[in-house]
Amino acid sequence: MNSFMNTPAGFELKNGKMVNVQPIEAMFNPSFIVRSFHVITTAGMTMAFVIASIAAFKLLRNRQPKDTVYHKKALKMSMIVGFFSTLLSMLAGDLSAKFLHKFQPEKLAAYEWHFDTSSHAKLLLFGVLDEKTQQVKGAIELPGLLSFLADNSVKTKVQGLNDFPKSLHPPMIVHYFFDLMVTMGILCFVISGVYVLTLMFKKLRNFLLINGCFTEYY
Repeated sequence: MNSFMNTPAGFELKNGKMVNVQPIEAMFNPSFIVRSFHVITTAGMTMAFVIASIAAFKLLRNRQPKDTVYHKKALKMSMIVGFFSTLLSMLAGDLSAKFLHKFQPEKLAAYEWHFDTSSHAKLLLFGVLDEKTQQVKGAIELPGLLSFLADNSVKTKVQGLNDFPKSLHPPMIVHYFFDLMVTMGILCFVISGVYVLTLMFKKLRNFLLINGCFTEYY
């Protein structure tokens, strides 16, 4: 439904009525694959970190050896799934940015408070927007990154909101929620990444000990 709302297809509009409806074409509209991939990966990511949070909470509360083993396994499994789901979510986000650049440039511009069409467009993190002057204060600026996300080149020209009628401008508040989403995604990636790396080093250490590659000292 979300993909159809953004890129409607599979029908003709005549006299205010939908005619010649093609359900399959409507379902598999231009944004179906990108948005479905994004939903599936982020759903897996959310599920994994909810389970990991429950397992971690139970480990802190329960002291029974039997329960501890169970919750450790749940934490391990969910953190590994969460790590790879986060990686796939990042890929989905990259594909979404490229899709928006092509099909919905006004939405991409609103996400990043990009008002004037330009190449080497900068990516803004956080900040506060004055909508009247279109000035952003306190943002972290990453030069060229928005252009790169749009089409894999810092020379890519990204359309600004000023190219579109104000009636088509999305609410500027979307940038704050976009920043929140990205921040949470990065935080989940860092936490799960540290866990997975620690797990890998632990397994490597045990492997080396078992094979006599080095001696453990206390």
